[in-house]
Amino acid sequence: MKIVGFAGFAKSFLAWNLAGAVESSVIYADPRAPYRVWNRHIRIYEHWLDVKRLQPSPALVCVDHEESDVTPEVVVYGVTPDLARVQAAMRTLQQASRPTVLVLVGYEDTGVPWIFPAEFRPTLILPWDMRQATCALVGAPLTRRDPAWRVKFETLWREIQHVASM
Repeated sequence: MKIVGFAGFAKSFLAWNLAGAVESSVIYADPRAPYRVWNRHIRIYEHWLDVKRLQPSPALVCVDHEESDVTPEVVVYGVTPDLARVQAAMRTLQQASRPTVLVLVGYEDTGVPWIFPAEFRPTLILPWDMRQATCALVGAPLTRRDPAWRVKFETLWREIQHVASM
């Protein structure tokens, strides 16, 4: 069981979609998490003890809120395409006590010049479409509705597995 925490921009969006791309995944979330209203496909748990009791254990637990009892093995850090935030994310990465994977959210990576420092290489670059990301009518994450999004998050999952094994 890999325990992945989320921080920075769009953390619920990232957690929800990663869970949608990995078979045998669950989300550990606050009962007030807004996506709970739309989600009809991914198991959500509000108590850590319930997650620990699952048999068989899930392959992935997406931790969508901070709690002192739960220590993620890897952190997925969402960054907006703003130079100041990118630099803050790079400082966070240098000071991180556990493996941290960067995701650039809100940047179209085709035909746009790279304006960020050369050493900033996020694992995943995602465009941001608020209507697609939060549509309350669909009940499923983008990774369950769109094969292109699924491939992106499967790449993120492979990177998480790689850094967790180091």
